[in-house]
This record gives sequence, C-alpha cells and structure tokens, in this order.
Amino acid sequence: MYSLYIVLKNGVKQNKKKYTLFWRAVDKLSVCGFTTAYVNVDGAQSNRSFMHMHGIQLRSMNLNVTSSGLLTRYQKIRNNIMKSGIKKVCTRNLELPDKTNIQWQMWVDAFNWDKISPLQIHRALTQVHVYPNTKEKMRNHLAEEVLNDDMLNLMTQYQASLGQNGASPSGSIDMLKHTSKMIRNFHDQRPIFQANDMRLHEKIEILQRLKRWEETIAISDDTSTAKSKKLLSRQCIEDLYACILGFDQVCRKAISMSGHIEAQINYDVENDFCQQRATYNGPNSHPNALQYRRNLNNIILGQSSLSRKGNAVTKRANVRSPLSDTIKIFFISLFRNSISLFRNSISFKRNSISLFRNSISFKRNSISLFRNSISLFRNSISFKRNNISLFRNSISFKRNSISLFRNSISFKRNNISLFRNSISLFRNSISFKRNSISLFRKKYFVLSKYFVVISNILDWF
Repeated sequence: MYSLYIVLKNGVKQNKKKYTLFWRAVDKLSVCGFTTAYVNVDGAQSNRSFMHMHGIQLRSMNLNVTSSGLLTRYQKIRNNIMKSGIKKVCTRNLELPDKTNIQWQMWVDAFNWDKISPLQIHRALTQVHVYPNTKEKMRNHLAEEVLNDDMLNLMTQYQASLGQNGASPSGSIDMLKHTSKMIRNFHDQRPIFQANDMRLHEKIEILQRLKRWEETIAISDDTSTAKSKKLLSRQCIEDLYACILGFDQVCRKAISMSGHIEAQINYDVENDFCQQRATYNGPNSHPNALQYRRNLNNIILGQSSLSRKGNAVTKRANVRSPLSDTIKIFFISLFRNSISLFRNSISFKRNSISLFRNSISFKRNSISLFRNSISLFRNSISFKRNNISLFRNSISFKRNSISLFRNSISFKRNNISLFRNSISLFRNSISFKRNSISLFRKKYFVLSKYFVVISNILDWF
C-alpha cells in the first residue's frame, strides 16, 4: 500500500505539483515491482482538476481506470436534495424530465408520518437524519440511510397513504429507486466474474438516466440560473460519472484476472482523515505531511490483521471438553477475571493517556490564552496610540482652521484697503480732469487775448 499526501496552498500550483508527485510515486511503485491499477480519490475540486489535466473527460463513456469512492457521493446527493424546495432558504428545486419535483420536505413529511404510525417502517431513521447539523452532515451512514431501500419502502408506503394526493412524492421515489440500487450494489459482497453482470448494467442505466435528465433541462426555455437549480450540482454530477464509470473500467480489467468485489473498493477515506486529525494528533485538526506519514503506519497496524472480507477467518468447531463441570467453571471464571483485569489495565492506560492529552491540551490552551492576552494588550496600546494620534490630528485641524480664519480676515482687510485705494485713485483722476479743464480754459483765455492783440495791431496798420 502506497499512500500519497500533499500539503499545498496555491490552487494553480497545487495541481501542477500534485501531477509531478503523483507520477513520481507511480514510478517508485513500478521500480519496486508494483503495478498501479487504479486511483481512488475523494471529491475535492483539486482532484477533479487533476483528472482534467490528464485529458480525462468525466462525462465520457471511455473513462480511464480511475475511480472515486461512493461513500462521500451519498453526502453530496443528500445535500443537494436538502437544498431543494420552494422555501426562501432553498437554493434549488430539482425537477425530473417528467416535471416531477424532488424536495427535502417530502423526506420530512415521510419521517413525521412514520413516527406517528403504530408500526415503524424505517426504524433507523431519526431526527439526526432529517435535521443534521454541520458535523452530522459529514457522517456517511446518515446519508446512506436516507437514500437506501428502507427509505424507498417508507416513501412508497407514505405515497400509498396519501391516496389521491399520492403523486407529490413520485419524483422522490424515482430518485430513491436509483440511489438504493447504487447503495445496494456498492455494498454487495458477491464478486463480479462476468462483464454482462446485471449490477454493472444497472450502474450504466443510472448514468444514462442522469444524462437524459441533463439533456432535458439543457433544451428547456429557462435561463441558465433556473436550469442549474433544477439539476444536481456540477461537482456532484461529475463525481458520479467518475465514480461509476471508473469502477466499471476497473471491474472489466479485473474480470480478465479474477473476480472483483464491489464492497472492497468502496473505501471510506474520511475514516483515515478522522483518525489522522483526532486519534493520533489530539486537537491538531491540520497535520502536516510529516505527521501524516508517521501516523499512517499506526492506522494500518491498528486495524485487524484478518479481514472479515477474506476467507482466512474460520469458526472453531464445537468440541466437548473432557474436563468436569467444576473444573470448567473454575477455568472459565479464571479466564473471565483475567480478561476483566486486562480490560481494567487497558482502561487505566487509556485514562492516563487521556489525562496526559488533557494536560497537554490545557497547556496549549493556557499558552494560547497568554498569547491572546498579549495580543489584547498590544491592541489596547495600539488603540491608545490611535486615540493620541486622533487627538493630535484634531488639534492640528483646529489650528489650521484658526489660521484659515485669520487668513480670511487678512484677505478681507486687504480687499477693503484695495477698495479704498481704488476710491482714492478715482478721486485723483477726477481732480486731474478738473485741473486739465482749468488749464485748457487758461490757455483759451490767453489765446483769445493774443488774437485780440493781433487784431488790434492789424487794425492799426
């Protein structure tokens, strides 16, 4: 088993580095004599981009030998159905090609009807299934139990109880018919030996049904936004194509060598992630690559050495012991006491480990509290500095306003002085005109006298 874990930050560089590291890992496996038959990935966007980088079309029927586990796909289908409805909080309203709707309210109504019925049909269905919180939405079995055969039976019986109004949950029943087939087939322990196995044909029929659903919505007259609300999300549809088609290719390749069991490939990768984050790292929910690599062997070794899916587990024959009943009871009691003592010792060790982890967690919390107090103190100092700076700025603003007021007063005074100077200049101009008129009169008087004298002289001659 070769596990690859990549810790990257940039979305564009992530796929490029993942591409290089993946094929480096495949090369190392081939050097050691191992052959990579398929790839099992989860439904992250980076994994879909990684598949697109290889030219793999997730909606094509010739998908390469690449498979994705279906356990997390049940969650996406359930989440899409939970968002479907006519309420304001609902972002979708799933509509099948026959114009029947799929709404989560139908699951709620069926649950409430089953709860008050004298004979409960779906006994595993609880409030947690219908009203899950954020953590409960990550549990795979809760998503399976609202999409399996029991839920299909409950929805069918609920439709029959409605009588003439029984057409309302028909779309949900049609959806449950396909999801229950997927869950039933992927949990089937019987191996597949032939390419014409009915279970493979059922998966292809589900994809063909999904493809017809997409084509019907695509040719409708609605807007692109309304079309997207009538379908499952694009990520969910691509994951279903990749999962079912990839599994079909893996089965057809394994049939030539030996039989293939569906339940063995339906691996829960979320279980590994939970063990990495909680079991071996305490409160560390984001382990780095080195911690992940070291803890992976602990997870593998901590599992059972004999798998229940194999044929190595045998039942012990029921052979009668030759010992008497008293000796049997004595040894049985001694064996039970030893087991009880061993369990108590294990419980004591677990409690000590838990206490040690709690102490470490307490120390970490105290350190975090101390850091938060320092950060709060720094923030308070920064706040005071900002207040001082604001006070200084206000004083500077007041000074500037006073200076501006003084400048305005000086400007008004200059205007008044200029006005007075203009008045004085006007008066001087008037006086100058008067003086020029008086001078002109004097000149005229002198000239008149001069002409009189000249006339007298001429008369004299």
